[in-house]
Parts: sequence; C-alpha cells; structure tokens
Amino acid sequence: MYKSFSYRKMNTFIPIIFIGGVAGTGKTVLSDIISEKMGFQIIHTKELIKYMLNISNYRDTIIIDVKEFDKILLNKINSKLHSIYKFAKDKGTKIKTNGIIVEGHILCDSNVPKHYKNSISIVLRTPPHILYKRLKRRHYSNEKICENLFSEVLDYCSQNWRTSFFEFEVIGNKWVNGSKLIKLIKLIK
Repeated sequence: MYKSFSYRKMNTFIPIIFIGGVAGTGKTVLSDIISEKMGFQIIHTKELIKYMLNISNYRDTIIIDVKEFDKILLNKINSKLHSIYKFAKDKGTKIKTNGIIVEGHILCDSNVPKHYKNSISIVLRTPPHILYKRLKRRHYSNEKICENLFSEVLDYCSQNWRTSFFEFEVIGNKWVNGSKLIKLIKLIK
C-alpha cells in the first residue's frame, strides 16, 4: 500500500481540501475562488490522468485504473507538501501557502481523501436542470449528459464516499461567489 506524507512538520498544519462531484457541478470554479481569495494551491486531477499508463477510450470517455490513479495522486500531493515544507525550511521563512485543494470528478472513485485525516472533503451537487445546461454548453454528447445526470440524481459521489468510511460535506452550489464555503473553511481553520 502507499502512505500519505506526514504534513505536521515545522509545527505548521497545511489544510487539504478535496472537492468532488460529477462533471459540471462547479469544482474548478470553486477551487479557483478559494485559491484566489484564500491563497491555496490547486491540484486538478484531470491534469494527472496524462501520467496514467493504462488509459482506454470508450463511449466518448476515458477509463482509468483507479488504484493506479490513487498512487499518482498521493505522490503528487506528497510531493507538493514536501516542496512547500522544504522551501520554507531552506529559506528560513514561513510557509507561503494557506493550503492545497485537490479537485476533480475522479475523486468520487478515489480513496486518497481518507489518507489525510485532517483534510476537508466536499461533494458538490447541482440541480439536474442546471447541470444539463452546463454540460450542453460544453458540447457533451447526449449519452454523456445522460450518464452525468444519472450520476447526479443517484448522488453517486456522496454514496461512493460514504462507503469509503470517511467524513465529508455535501454542498449544493447555488451560491454566487463561494462565500458560504469560504465562511465554512474559515470556521474550520
């Protein structure tokens, strides 16, 4: 098995926020808002998929090995944490980030969030009629729109994370500027 990095170094805690949800629920937009307003670094999981060895295109989608992906994601998070701590230690300065956000729909199938006990895990939900419009604007095929709507209606991400035995928050994204989530994060800090 793989291990998570010990992020309690230099008596400083770096929070990690995992944001999951089906395609079109606002994960990237919310991550960008938190990053801009609170100084968090972002890991977009879709950028990590290019490092996968066993990718299969099927049904206008990419099928990946989730266990292989989890190893890549853990390595990326641990590498980022290590570089943050090393930079601060080498320079004799404070840590220059307020936290790390990991976002992407693949997180719904990942076990990585449970490796970081003090992390915050969030599933974004969007009403199906809004989700339909967003996916249509992205030029998703009708089949892909139906699959994503089906996943949203069944609450796939929450149900999957619930079976992984770790805590998470479910947030419907009817906000305009992410202020509810930013208030939540400030309370947690």
